[in-house]
Amino acid sequence: MLILPAVAWVLAWLGAWSVDATAAPPAWERAFARMAVNASVARRAPRISSPIPATPEELLAGMNSGSSFGSCSMACDIPAWVPGAT
Repeated sequence: MLILPAVAWVLAWLGAWSVDATAAPPAWERAFARMAVNASVARRAPRISSPIPATPEELLAGMNSGSSFGSCSMACDIPAWVPGAT
């Protein structure tokens, strides 16, 4: 029962435990963080539905509403030099 904490302590004491902030997190840590964020958002997000129904007409109107700005980058105020901005 105390073996795992003892091994962790020895690794930390010997400096074998990587603590640099530039290292990529291991897969288990990313999975744990993703699970925690998803659970937190699911618990705290308001349970509301969109007041606008997702009909084909409404979706088409939403797609066309940006055309009055000329492009997505103008509508979102993204500089034209940003790669991938249209």
